[in-house]
Amino acid sequence: MEKIKEKCIFQGNCWVWNGSFRKEDGRPTVRWNGKATYPHLITWKLFGNDHPARKEMLKVTCVTEYCINPEHWVKVTRKPANDKYHPRRWNDLLKMSKQEGECLLWTGAIDPMGYGYASYHRKPLPVHRISWIIHNGVPKSGHIVRHKCKNKICFCPSHLEIGTHQQNLYDDKIRDGTLLYGEKHWNSTITEKKARAILDSHKEGSIEERATKFGVSTHIIKNIDNHNTWCRLNPKRQIYADKLRKRRKELKEEAKKTPPTQKYIRDRWTKIRSKCNEENGCWLYQSHLNPKGYALVLFHRSNKMLHVVSWEIHCNGGNPKPQGMYVRHRCKNKHCCNPDHLFLSDKCADKKK
Repeated sequence: MEKIKEKCIFQGNCWVWNGSFRKEDGRPTVRWNGKATYPHLITWKLFGNDHPARKEMLKVTCVTEYCINPEHWVKVTRKPANDKYHPRRWNDLLKMSKQEGECLLWTGAIDPMGYGYASYHRKPLPVHRISWIIHNGVPKSGHIVRHKCKNKICFCPSHLEIGTHQQNLYDDKIRDGTLLYGEKHWNSTITEKKARAILDSHKEGSIEERATKFGVSTHIIKNIDNHNTWCRLNPKRQIYADKLRKRRKELKEEAKKTPPTQKYIRDRWTKIRSKCNEENGCWLYQSHLNPKGYALVLFHRSNKMLHVVSWEIHCNGGNPKPQGMYVRHRCKNKHCCNPDHLFLSDKCADKKK
């Protein structure tokens, strides 16, 4: 502190700086810990005050020029962009632009992604985002500024809109014709005409009857009915299906946190057992099988392999099997659910050769 005071002239309560000044703007400067800084900032910290945060600044309260008395400085919140800054910054951007058709193209710095870049309050930002902030304000969290036109260096305000990152990618693919959907999708096995006919026949008979009628699998019928595929055929139904899927996901997450009750386990197993046929001591489930041949059932809002559910109910008290362990068959019958034919192993049956 004494070294700082040696370079000051005292006028009443004011400490007028008489040291070195910056050539660029004539502001007081001093070397402190090997770095050039402002003397009023040094005296402020030496008096035990905290350094101003990112959105704060020090403001002098007296009228004496170059006063560095820390008692004459106060910490205030830095003001955001005001009405004077935006018009001035917009005029600076216009000087670095050219008109091409209806687009206002940036002629300054361009980043590796092809977007124009400029400074806004001493921070680098994309030019189209600066244009949106100047004319519409800062976008909400999680939203980005998108181009309506197809030009990355355009920052014309009327060519910009707000949206999410997912919307940006999805809409760009639709606009460019690179989004494969419907018959164009590589995994499509039916035409749009047949898909619409399947959707319109959801009240006509069972899933198996409709699958036979249209010559497709029951899996395709279920996905179209639940709007997992071909959902664009009925937008209103798609909104309902999205809400239903979201609710199912929430219930599934809740089910993971709470174990099933004994009443639920007893009733569910009774229903499963009624669909089994007994052959040579094996309880063979006569419903859904996965591609590997294992029986699948819905248990506690999750699709699980039946032999795993059987082992958990009869051999583990309804608790999940240990992580990293596998339930295997002694009888070598993949859709058998007899607990006497099951055992726990640290090796998967499919991996054992």
